[in-house]
Amino acid sequence: MWHDIETEDDYLNFGMLVDSVYDTIVEQYDDAPLSFGISGSWGSGKSSFAKQLKKRFDGNSDSGYQQKNY
Repeated sequence: MWHDIETEDDYLNFGMLVDSVYDTIVEQYDDAPLSFGISGSWGSGKSSFAKQLKKRFDGNSDSGYQQKNY
């Protein structure tokens, strides 16, 4: 069995995509529902992308984004 080691470091050059998704979420003015999916084959970086996006939210508490707990 192969080990899956996700990372918060951008070894796969996802930076622009992380920025784009982050901006889309934060700039949602009308509070309308939003969803997006991450798909790819095993080992393509889905978990690393998600960790990088989370790191972006954790590091930008002044962005105006407020996490909602439903």
